[in-house]
Amino acid sequence: MEAGTELNLFMRDANLSDLYRWLRLESEHQDLVADWRIWREVQNPELNELAYLLHYVGMLLSLHFLPQLDCRRADEFVLLVAIKCIMEDDTLGVPLGGIQNRRADAQGSFARAKIQSEALGIAGVRITTGYLGAWVDANTAAAWVQWISQQGDSWAELLSTN
Repeated sequence: MEAGTELNLFMRDANLSDLYRWLRLESEHQDLVADWRIWREVQNPELNELAYLLHYVGMLLSLHFLPQLDCRRADEFVLLVAIKCIMEDDTLGVPLGGIQNRRADAQGSFARAKIQSEALGIAGVRITTGYLGAWVDANTAAAWVQWISQQGDSWAELLSTN
């Protein structure tokens, strides 16, 4: 019920032509290409499950940040922020180590996550962490955006160095 209400409020606040474009691009649906890319690159069952559960957040961000994301979903960014939350405080109970030696050469979805971070910035981090139940202030969110920009080129590299 809360999710439907929130989606309705975002849709009411959106510019009508942007909203039509968002719907024409089927941004309310999961991006199966991004899903497959994340699954293939991460190959950590617990983290892939978390990414799946967070798809709704990616959809809401795509609607909330229509111009910045050009109506595209931000599922990769949401996963990257979730990983940072786990690194800071593992209350989500997701083991991250399983990625370290898998597909270290894979870079597609990680690169998209970094680009999405540049577009969404502090507001995107704060909204995403709010959905995760890990509230952060603007200074912490700014530090996280900076942290994201300084990461390497793959999920595996991220988790092997942090």
